[in-house]
Amino acid sequence: MTKEILCTVGSASLTGGIVPRLTALGVSLFRINLSHTHLADLEHVVETIRAQTTIPICLDTEGAQIRTGDLISSEVLVRENTLLKFHRSRVPGDPYNFNLYPLDIVDLLAPGDLINIDFNAVLVHVVDKRREFYTAA
Repeated sequence: MTKEILCTVGSASLTGGIVPRLTALGVSLFRINLSHTHLADLEHVVETIRAQTTIPICLDTEGAQIRTGDLISSEVLVRENTLLKFHRSRVPGDPYNFNLYPLDIVDLLAPGDLINIDFNAVLVHVVDKRREFYTAA
């Protein structure tokens, strides 16, 4: 029985000789998860992998997911009854301000909408729409 090894690579795996080492260990396929790779970065990621190995690359296109943009800290605590602002432009994410990826997705929000954040860890209700941002509580 032949064993196949699928290896998911991200930005941290693209440096330090990791791809050649994985190739030497017998990886059969390198996977790029598009849920965690910006489309603008995809060409560079593929070129970087191809420069280090001949192992095939697959793109995991799970489907559209809306994600929070970059955060100031790796962990953000959202307290109950806090007003959050979902901005149309890039802002540093903190306990009160977020942007969503893709950026223009906020234009589809309307007062009354519910937003699940972090796979149901936080549920907020859109309460106001302004030119620069939406407010949710």
